[in-house]
Amino acid sequence: MTAPQGTGAGRGGRWWALVLLVGLLLLPGCGGGSSPSGGSSPSGGSSPTGGSPAASITGPNTQPITVNTTFAAATINALLTSVTLCVPGTTTCQTIPDVLVDTGSSGVRIVASQLRLPLPPVSNESGPLGECFPFVDGAVWGPVVTADVGLAEAQALAVPLQLIASPDFAAPPTACTRRGLPLLDTPQALHANGILGVGLFVEDCRACDPQRTPSAADAPPAIYFSCSSDSGPSLCTPTAVPLPDQVQNPVWLLPRDNNGVLIALPPLAPDGAASVVGTLIFGIGTATNNGLGSAQVYTSGFSPREKANHQFWFLWTGPLPSTNYR
Repeated sequence: MTAPQGTGAGRGGRWWALVLLVGLLLLPGCGGGSSPSGGSSPSGGSSPTGGSPAASITGPNTQPITVNTTFAAATINALLTSVTLCVPGTTTCQTIPDVLVDTGSSGVRIVASQLRLPLPPVSNESGPLGECFPFVDGAVWGPVVTADVGLAEAQALAVPLQLIASPDFAAPPTACTRRGLPLLDTPQALHANGILGVGLFVEDCRACDPQRTPSAADAPPAIYFSCSSDSGPSLCTPTAVPLPDQVQNPVWLLPRDNNGVLIALPPLAPDGAASVVGTLIFGIGTATNNGLGSAQVYTSGFSPREKANHQFWFLWTGPLPSTNYR
């Protein structure tokens, strides 16, 4: 998934040194999701079942990922993992399974129906913050809340994240729904219980930060909204939001192994598989299990044509594909 950075992201801010390596080989499979499970302390998530195991990659900076058929209508090659959320500063926690690993967006987003924790809201001077975050195939609406986020054996503290379709929050404002994008407000619509965005950026909306984009102070994009606690759609208005209050990539907030992620998947037969198990590894060159070795590093650059940072450019000399994804 991919959405605007500047304004949003693609499902699938400030740049950070993230390197994404797809280990071994990824061939066709299917993605999925299910109901949440509770917990009393952070963990790396439950191990997925089914599929072929990847080459053994272990360590305190790793957790399992899977491509499976839990959601029959999911797109192929959707990586799922578990994320543990805790009420900030406590051991009151819950592990959410079947969360989509998205390398095209930044931040944690959880469907509200899958969460039982009372997470504190993020507010500005006008009221609680809501976010209407656009992806290529839909949008998600809901309040911004704070949680301690457990990944592998580490924990990122006080991370702003989005709670999708919370029944206790304002309905989507017109400025959100008039884009015409369908709202991905259930696990079935999202094909997952949430999203773990581990893309190239720290925050999810550089154009919303008045310090980096001064025009946001007077004309903020319709991404973040300030909503009074008893508001309806007409009382949620677009607002500028500084970096500390924005939904953020949790990886950079980890105490270690926080400069990127690697994804390792086993080789499959040419005709693919219904499920597969791999490993999500945190950190690049920070431990014995995440070194670059002789891998070629391709850095993202600046696009003069689109005036956008951190894009990859390549020359395609083959026939044009019938479909493409950007």
